[in-house]
Amino acid sequence: MPDGGVATFFYLFIASGANIPLGYMRRGQKAFTFGWFYYSLLSLPVILYLQAKSPLETGFTVLAMMGVVTGQLLGGLIKTLTKRKSADNGYEI
Repeated sequence: MPDGGVATFFYLFIASGANIPLGYMRRGQKAFTFGWFYYSLLSLPVILYLQAKSPLETGFTVLAMMGVVTGQLLGGLIKTLTKRKSADNGYEI
């Protein structure tokens, strides 16, 4: 089992990396609809499972949720930037 620092980095990488495509897909949904909540909360069971199996303390949950938010925001930003770039070229997504 990896030590605490490596395990924390690994879990945060999974938490934020898995949420980038989810944030990308959530960006196209109307706020507070079923699809919006679905893409926002889809990774939560995985995060909770990793927390249950993790040798790390409960402080990991707060860091993981920060990784989730970061991934969601980054995915939404990527979609916004790619849509803006395609509109500049005369193409719509």
